[in-house]
Amino acid sequence: MFLQVVTKGPLTVAEGGDAEYIEFAATLPPRFICASSESLSSTNGTCEITVFGLLGVESGDRKCLDGTSIPQAVIGWPHSYIDDIIVPCGVRITETNWFLVLRLAIKAKVDSIEDTNYKRQLTIRQKLSIGSLKITTNLKVIEVTVTNTDRGLSCSASGDPHYRTFDGAYFHNYIEGELVMFRHKTLPYAVHTFQRRCNNHAACHCTIAIRSGDDVIVIDVCGPNGTPASRIPQIEVQLYLNGDLTPGTTIEQYNGGTAYKVRLPTGTVIQVQRGWSNYMNTAIYLSVADYGQTEGMCGSADDNPGNDLFGGSVPAAWIKTWRVEQKDSLYFGSCKKLVTTTVTSSHPMSVTLSQPTYCDCTSDIQTCAPGRDVVNCVSSTSTGRGKEITSMLLTQALQPLGCDSGPPRVKPPPEFDLEFNPKPVKWPTTGPRTKTKVEEHCRLKIEGSVVGKLCGRLLNVTFDMEIEGCMEDVKIGGALVWARASIDAALEKCKGVLEGKEHIQGPDSPGKENPLVEIGDKLCPGDETEGICSGNGTCRLGMCFGRIKL
Repeated sequence: MFLQVVTKGPLTVAEGGDAEYIEFAATLPPRFICASSESLSSTNGTCEITVFGLLGVESGDRKCLDGTSIPQAVIGWPHSYIDDIIVPCGVRITETNWFLVLRLAIKAKVDSIEDTNYKRQLTIRQKLSIGSLKITTNLKVIEVTVTNTDRGLSCSASGDPHYRTFDGAYFHNYIEGELVMFRHKTLPYAVHTFQRRCNNHAACHCTIAIRSGDDVIVIDVCGPNGTPASRIPQIEVQLYLNGDLTPGTTIEQYNGGTAYKVRLPTGTVIQVQRGWSNYMNTAIYLSVADYGQTEGMCGSADDNPGNDLFGGSVPAAWIKTWRVEQKDSLYFGSCKKLVTTTVTSSHPMSVTLSQPTYCDCTSDIQTCAPGRDVVNCVSSTSTGRGKEITSMLLTQALQPLGCDSGPPRVKPPPEFDLEFNPKPVKWPTTGPRTKTKVEEHCRLKIEGSVVGKLCGRLLNVTFDMEIEGCMEDVKIGGALVWARASIDAALEKCKGVLEGKEHIQGPDSPGKENPLVEIGDKLCPGDETEGICSGNGTCRLGMCFGRIKL
């Protein structure tokens, strides 16, 4: 046989982990197989020998709600390969590489779904093409086990604001300024939050700046300088662009423009939603590919909540270590332009060396693109879950402002009182707002709600932290109505758990929606008297659709 597969198998790949490799080698130069060796140097030649892999599929494989299959693994190539030898799902054997041990990368696909392990058959095939004659031979079948490592990690900031780290530590943050909420340790991804005083005792976060590569998406509710965070009428979204948009970055709009999702190339999702009284709630749903690679107020995502605050019971000093100086602000984009190298293949695909190209490889489809190792089940507008606005924002994008070589700033940066140090508020000893009575009220509103009961029963979600935040809001705000902010936080917590469980068709019920949609259709904000979505839309998987009251 002309080609031999060196790898014996079986192979195991983990979501978020490194690729494993299939190695193979030729036993003879291609000229002994083809009539003319010169034909091998050109893609348009009459004789071509390729080796490629196809992953098996099963009828019960998970799918997105729009019916799109979710492959469990993808195939790619080492960065050292040149475009003359790569083909979708495989490589071309030439006179200059036949004596080498060639490799194909097998990588688990990041699907952000807490599911089970899967076993799939990887068939390695050789194809000989001489003119119109094509001869395909099976070389070997290798079993590939894809292990699930998703744990549904999320970090949230809600209300004025209360933070829950990826590992579950909980704290309140009442200082003003631009702060690092999340930053990747090795890749150029970050989320900055902007906090401004919203009453005499607290600061609320009212703007989020998200860095993806050297591009920045700013979701702004802070508005004019000095305007209290609770008085801004609408959300403004601005994209600051350095050249082309970082591949794998998408922006989606929900709830009539009151909620947004930004997806990073690694699969991490940032959701921003305007909550009660115009306060902003933000949640970061961490991709398994980013586990253990984070820093900032969201912590290290290493299963150890004890090291998130570095042991501080009152983390004010620790929080200030994440305060950003003006020169490092993301409010007007990033002046740190990245340099990337792109190799364009003669085949209809491109290889960006800063983001590897992977291929979905089955008997039905062989599609290659950067970022194929991450699945995105909710980006399709056909599911009715919102609309992708990436293309629209690209037409309105600005260059980063205030950089040495860029345009000047057209508006001043946000102003903060960096000396703001609110005094602690004590519980009253009598009346309707004692600590005991407020706890009863918050527990009833959160645990006793329809959503609270459903999430507790079906998802085993507990709300102790949200109840604590609710009590703190009422104590500081001075009225029971402040419990609404923490009720929104409880909704976001349920959404965070569902983020890894919804948007799929299960293996036990192909063609049917996940039964947890029962919860998702109640996970929308609303007025207590007018109900879910305040009577101005229909709740669908945690988002309101229809005319939204602003």
